[in-house]
Amino acid sequence: NRAPLSFDFFDVVTKNVPNYANYTLRADNVFKAGEPILLYAEPIGYAFMRKGEAFRFSLEADFELLDSNGKILGGQKKFQRWVFESKAPTFDFYMNLTYSFNGLAPGKYAVRTVLHDLVDEDEAWFEFPFEIR
Repeated sequence: NRAPLSFDFFDVVTKNVPNYANYTLRADNVFKAGEPILLYAEPIGYAFMRKGEAFRFSLEADFELLDSNGKILGGQKKFQRWVFESKAPTFDFYMNLTYSFNGLAPGKYAVRTVLHDLVDEDEAWFEFPFEIR
C-alpha cells in the first residue's frame, strides 16, 4: 500500500484485450475521423483495504482531450470506475479504454487518462498522442 500509483504499461491496441497481457499492439497512432481509439493499460501500486475476509481496491478514471499545443478541448470526470474484491490481493488488473472523438479536424492530439485510487487517494496519469487524418 506504500507504493505510488503508476502504470507499468499502456499502449494502443487493435482490439479490446480479453485478459491480462494478452494484447496485440496497433502499428501506428494515426486514425480516421470518428475511428475509436483502443488503449490497454496496466496500473500498478493501487492500494487495498480489508473488507471482512476480502481485499478490496477501487479506481476511478477521468480523461482530457488536448490539442497539439496542450490546450484542453474537453473531457469527462469519473467516466469509469472499477471496484474489485477477492480473497487475496489482485495484482494482474488491466484496463481496456475506448475513446471515440467525433468531429475532430485533421491534426495532432493527445488523450490524457487520469486514474484515481479511491482507497489511498493517490493518482497517476498517462498521455497518448494520436493523429487524425
